[in-house]
Amino acid sequence: MNIPLFAALLTLLAQDAVQVETNPSAVSVALAKEQKVVFTLRVAPQSFDPIRAVPVIDAIMQSQVLEGLTTYDLSTSPPSIKGQLATSWTVSDDGLQWDFQLDSKARFFDPFSPALWKQPQRAVIAQDVLTSWLRQADARDVSGGYWTMEGVFVGIEEFRASTAALDPAQANAAFAKAVHNGIAGIQVLGTHHLRVRLQRPDPHLLDRLAMPFYGVYPAEAARHEERNMTDEPVGSAAFYLADWIPGQQVTLHATPKWRGQEGAENGGQPYLQKAQFQVVHEASTSEEMFLRGTTARLSLSPQNSKRFLNDNFELLEQWASKGYRLHAIDNLDLTMLAFGMDDPVIGHIPGDTKGNQRRRLLRLAIAHAFPYEAWSQSIRKDLPIVPARNFLAPGILGAEELPELSWRKRDLKQAKAYLAQAGFPGGKGLEPLEFLLTGTDPWSRSTGDLVVAGLAEVGIRVTPLPMPFQEQVKRAQSGDAQLFLRAWVPDWPDGALILQNFYGELVGTSVNLGHLADPEFDELFRQYRSLAEGEERNKLAQALCARLENLVPAVPIDHRRSMILTQPWLGGVTIAVQELFDLRSYRVLAH
Repeated sequence: MNIPLFAALLTLLAQDAVQVETNPSAVSVALAKEQKVVFTLRVAPQSFDPIRAVPVIDAIMQSQVLEGLTTYDLSTSPPSIKGQLATSWTVSDDGLQWDFQLDSKARFFDPFSPALWKQPQRAVIAQDVLTSWLRQADARDVSGGYWTMEGVFVGIEEFRASTAALDPAQANAAFAKAVHNGIAGIQVLGTHHLRVRLQRPDPHLLDRLAMPFYGVYPAEAARHEERNMTDEPVGSAAFYLADWIPGQQVTLHATPKWRGQEGAENGGQPYLQKAQFQVVHEASTSEEMFLRGTTARLSLSPQNSKRFLNDNFELLEQWASKGYRLHAIDNLDLTMLAFGMDDPVIGHIPGDTKGNQRRRLLRLAIAHAFPYEAWSQSIRKDLPIVPARNFLAPGILGAEELPELSWRKRDLKQAKAYLAQAGFPGGKGLEPLEFLLTGTDPWSRSTGDLVVAGLAEVGIRVTPLPMPFQEQVKRAQSGDAQLFLRAWVPDWPDGALILQNFYGELVGTSVNLGHLADPEFDELFRQYRSLAEGEERNKLAQALCARLENLVPAVPIDHRRSMILTQPWLGGVTIAVQELFDLRSYRVLAH
């Protein structure tokens, strides 16, 4: 955030940081009357439109306003699937046909003027689900979530191809026809009855439908000329967008007469009446705001973890005794250094056998030169992480059976040897490689400095390029990237959700940003994703990871664990990787 006042604020906070005193009781009494909370965000939201739900922060914001057919029940361990817009469902014996009954009490709420209808609310119907999903698959919208549908619903690829017509009139007609008649795999059978047919059994379909890409909004909003879902979203969830200052803050209000959840505490109605998300890029500023009691939760970082945690990553007694709570979240994620595999210097170019051999050696040199230990000590210091052994995170079935990657270790002698074999002895003749950073903040710059210094030890020069996360994704998506960091969190513990980062059919999407397109890997992956969990699937996981070990499209670094603190006065808090902000249950407690 390039606001001059922030520089002055940081200076003031630095001067009196040690004098910060909190009075949770006084704060909670004031906030409890209004049931208002404030949170800080390191990254600014960009869109409330489900076709733009790629960044995690956008998915979080959208889930407060939009609902899907299913969601997660955080009261169970691990979180289980439950209905949201869907009250019930049945599935055929072969697992290919699913029938969903929608909640007849669900209502959209339009807070904007003029509203889409004469009244600000109207019922959610199956036609809205069909239209929302078809828009996600419409080739003209270049959505970030079509990859979640490809190969899933019968007829989805044919529909997408029909909307890709060069003639706009033909594309419009194809979309209108599908909205009216449905497609073979998505059919409206009644006002609140939706049927889907799958190309293959999907044991995780209900998890899939809980993803933000499947958020449902009014059919009228899909193609409204004067309205858009980016900054005027209309949903049926517990909150609605009351105000948004791009790059600075988002304000949500409780939806009037929200239907709630039958049998839930407080009738399922949200306790909070107002939730505000403020964008604060500096971790130190977020920390001091939290300690002053003006924000409700704090994500711990390497810069502040020692202030709150002991060596076993437990909350220090001085904070636990005051009622602060620590939430440890296993992300099941993978952080990796990714290569642009269609780059002529470092990638894999089809048909260029000799060139590919040299470029592979260059990637191996980088893998052996990467400063793994320094990364853990400097970048991940004082936070719990698990060094990556392979591409699948611990907790995913089959991950523990994978052998450790042969080249995932720092060996400068071997790195220099590979570099010389690639034709660049000591780095001579190799132009500086571009390293796209995931932000412009101090942490991002530190990662750039670390990689630059680590690779320089073998003669590989790297130019770090700080840029906003969205720009980094856009450049990598277009194929304009050589080196970049990639952190991927699967929505549920399924190895396919990580391995799809290398699936050729997803080149050009927000998933396969490295642009690997390998027919052998792709065929194995198609088999892998179609199988239920078991020994055969685990063997395919080993074959897929062996293929990646040979191709070297990325260097796995580590798997993170998130540590989040919440105020003593914030109740009803349950946090999981599937649902980072379940505001429906939050409440401000008066002491």
